[in-house]
Amino acid sequence: MALLQLILLACVSVGMAQDFASPDTDILAELKELKAKMEKLERENEVDLRALETRLNISEIKLEEEKTVVKNLKSTVEELRRQNEGRTEIDRPKVAFSATLFGAGSQHTGPFNTETTLIYKKVITDIGNNYNPATGIFTAPVKGLYYFRFSGHAWDNHYMAVSLYKNEQRICSAYDEQRSGNANSSNGVTLLLEEGDRVYMRLWANKLIFDDEGGHSTFSGFLLFPM
Repeated sequence: MALLQLILLACVSVGMAQDFASPDTDILAELKELKAKMEKLERENEVDLRALETRLNISEIKLEEEKTVVKNLKSTVEELRRQNEGRTEIDRPKVAFSATLFGAGSQHTGPFNTETTLIYKKVITDIGNNYNPATGIFTAPVKGLYYFRFSGHAWDNHYMAVSLYKNEQRICSAYDEQRSGNANSSNGVTLLLEEGDRVYMRLWANKLIFDDEGGHSTFSGFLLFPM
């Protein structure tokens, strides 16, 4: 019995020695694995950091570019403000005209087989001399917003119809069918014109327009503001 106990004790001692030896080996392996993971993580973090630095540098460059753009815009605005403050009311273009078809007597114009440009012969006002009473055409001296107004008189069982044109484009019209007596029709429009644009009136084909010293048929326009 004592011998069996000694054998069992020896086996236990050997097993304990192995248990104490094997954990050292596992710990070293785990430490190596942990170190490898940490080194890998450091490398990945290094890559991420470089990418972040690159993005930061790009953002800083863009910010500087935007600052430059803003600075240039401010300079431009200040220059325009100084130029505008330096201009007086006398320097600003003044454009206005008003004319009627006839200045004396009474007369019908038309009818014609085709549309015909109307020539308003009696000039009431022409500030800037931009309306031509020989052609009936107004020519814009500057780019800007203009307002035009016109009227046409129908009399004694006649049909009156006129249109305002910008260059070759019909913009708006006035029409009146008068079977007895007389009546007026009018219209108006605001137009953005470039320098050199032409505005004029045309009588429709086979229609008439009447005027006398009362100035019933008129064509007027003026510059609201330059642009």
